[in-house]
Amino acid sequence: MIELVMPQVVRTVAALAPGVGIEIFSAVVAGSEMLENGNVEIMLGSEASVSRLLPYEIIKEEEHVIIGWRENKILNDQLTEEQFSSLGRVAARFGPKRTRSVAEAMLHSTGQPQKIELTTSSFVSIPHFIVGTNRIALMHSSLAEAYARVLPLVIRPTPMALQPLRITLQSYAARSGDAGVEWLKDLMRAAAKRPHIGYTNI
Repeated sequence: MIELVMPQVVRTVAALAPGVGIEIFSAVVAGSEMLENGNVEIMLGSEASVSRLLPYEIIKEEEHVIIGWRENKILNDQLTEEQFSSLGRVAARFGPKRTRSVAEAMLHSTGQPQKIELTTSSFVSIPHFIVGTNRIALMHSSLAEAYARVLPLVIRPTPMALQPLRITLQSYAARSGDAGVEWLKDLMRAAAKRPHIGYTNI
């Protein structure tokens, strides 16, 4: 979600408050400890990454979908669970602990074998490893839709029920109520309601 939300926020800040600097960390790499000790002021991420010591709000829920190359004929129709299991997947692993995405963690918890053929460190690179192959990937719907507008990809629903991705927002306790922090949080909430990449080429 950061790829869809933060570029919009940064553009708005550059236009309205050009003197404000922004430093962005991966929530998985930074960890909730950086928010708890004040080294990070705002954290945007999945519910799985929140600090349990601080209040948080859910600003958006995203369905998980399947993406695949447009020329992959098995994707002409909705996949069955058997077809899904038979196809190789590209998956993201985050940070030094190689943490699974929310969707991949759900599937892993079932105990069923997972046919992961390629792992990468970011959702952003996944579509580029899909095009030209019969591999598929799981991705939250907004990011999948953004890439499907600029790459030869198709989107299909998952054949199994997966809990939605819940996007959360938290801020450092000592800065709660700070006008600047609340302004940035408002920008993030607004951008999350209309997420997009906003480029003709990636």
